[in-house]
Amino acid sequence: GHIGVARAPVDAVIYAASLGTTYPWEKYNEGAWTPGIGGQSSPLGLWPFIVHGDAAQSTFNGRYYLAGWLPYDFQQAGGGNPAEVIIFSSCDGINWTEALRFAQSTDPDVQIRYVSLVNSDGSDNGIVGENMYLYLVHRDTGFSPPNTEVRRYSLTALNAPCAPGCG
Repeated sequence: GHIGVARAPVDAVIYAASLGTTYPWEKYNEGAWTPGIGGQSSPLGLWPFIVHGDAAQSTFNGRYYLAGWLPYDFQQAGGGNPAEVIIFSSCDGINWTEALRFAQSTDPDVQIRYVSLVNSDGSDNGIVGENMYLYLVHRDTGFSPPNTEVRRYSLTALNAPCAPGCG
């Protein structure tokens, strides 16, 4: 498995659902869009990034954001790399660059999960403005019972605006 990209026009998907049918999705594969069911997809190259997270598009700069986490226990032995939240940014939803890393922990008992991007007004519909919140579950299994809390971070839209016609 890998992280890939699929698409379908939202209006067409909703219309097909109202008729009790489905609309065909497409997957991005090596520069072309292929049939979704049974089609191949190109990996986005974000592994071992974990996408038990969220994605959103900014109305401020047109960029897409993909938020997830990288667990400490996926790092190579002795590497000392922390568990952390990573946010990637893209103008087209296919080519991604790292925009931000934070909420780091080198404690193997700390787990970071369920990363979510939310607009600054509290709405969570995949659309954010210039300012947004990132929520995550921070769980420390070194306690009995484990200490679990939801943390919120304020973020400002990351990276420069997308070029005209991009995304």
